[in-house]
Amino acid sequence: GNITVVNYVGLEDYVKGVVPYEMSASWPLEALKAQALCARTYVASNKNMYSKYCFDVTNDTYSQVYRGTSGANSTTDAAVDATAGRFVRYQGALCSTFFFSSDGGSTESSGNVFTTAYPYLAGVIDPFEAAVDFKYKSWTYTFTGDQLSAKLQAKGYSIGTITKVTPTYSSTGNCIRISLSDSAGTAVTYSKTSAYNSLGLPSCHYKVSGDSSGFVFSGGGWGHNCGLSQWGAYSMAKVYGYSYDDIIRFYFTGAYIA
Repeated sequence: GNITVVNYVGLEDYVKGVVPYEMSASWPLEALKAQALCARTYVASNKNMYSKYCFDVTNDTYSQVYRGTSGANSTTDAAVDATAGRFVRYQGALCSTFFFSSDGGSTESSGNVFTTAYPYLAGVIDPFEAAVDFKYKSWTYTFTGDQLSAKLQAKGYSIGTITKVTPTYSSTGNCIRISLSDSAGTAVTYSKTSAYNSLGLPSCHYKVSGDSSGFVFSGGGWGHNCGLSQWGAYSMAKVYGYSYDDIIRFYFTGAYIA
C-alpha cells in the first residue's frame, strides 16, 4: 500500500492500450474507431483528475481499462491510427465521452445518471442493440419483500418487509428513481445510479411488477446507460454498416469529431 506504479505513456500509445480491453479486438473496425475516439477524448478531458497522486487516470473501470499493448492487434491499432489526434467535441469543447456495455433499448441523460446534465449526453431510444445477441440483452430478477428489506437493512436502514415498490421512469423508459416502502409507510428512496446498483441490478433499463410475494425486475443492458453503448456501436457497424462518425453522432447528441 505504500508504492504507486505510474506508467508514463504518449496519448496515442495509451489509446492503443485501452481499445482492445474496452472492446473485443475482433469487432468491426468502425466500432473500434468510435471506441478509440471515446477513449482518447475521455483521457484528454480528465487530465490531472488524480494529480494529487501524480497521475491522470487509473487503469481500471474507475477511469477506463488500460492494459498496455499485449492485447492489441493490427485492427485495433488501425482504429487508433485512423482517428489519431481527433476528439469528440461539442461547441468546441471536449466532451465527457462516457461509454458502457449495453443499454437494453435506450440510453439515459447524464443529469439522471451522474451529477452534471450535458446537452450532448441526452437519452436516446436505441433500436440497434436488438439486432445482435449478447449477455445481459435481457434479464429478470425476482425479490420477495423480505429479501428487499434484507438488502436495505444490510445498508443500515431500519425498515420492515417491503410491500410497495414505486419506480420513476425517464422519458426514454429508464428507472431513474425508486422508492421501497414497508407496511408502516417507512420508505427508502434511491436515484441515479443507485436506482439500479443498490439493488444489484445490471442497469437502469427495467420495469417493476408483482408484490411482496415476488417483485419482478425485468429489463436489459449492463452499465450506467449514459453515452455510447458498445454493443450498440457493434451492431451499427456490423449489421447496419454505419461509420464511426455516425456512431458518435447517434450517441452524443449534437457532438462532432475534430
